[in-house]
Amino acid sequence: MLWIFKSAGKKNSNNKIYQFWCGTTIRQNNQPKELETNKFKDEKLDYIHMNPVSAGLVNEPEY
Repeated sequence: MLWIFKSAGKKNSNNKIYQFWCGTTIRQNNQPKELETNKFKDEKLDYIHMNPVSAGLVNEPEY
């Protein structure tokens, strides 16, 4: 996976080597949100777990 992060990092002048979070557009404007409720926390965890599946890196979130 390091080659994916390195490839994304090369496309963004704000990075020295790697970019961990990448998508169709590379953004550097993270906006932290407080996990105020269990529902909100569960939504964010589901989103994080499904990212590799959506990207086609794995077939199941547990992988």
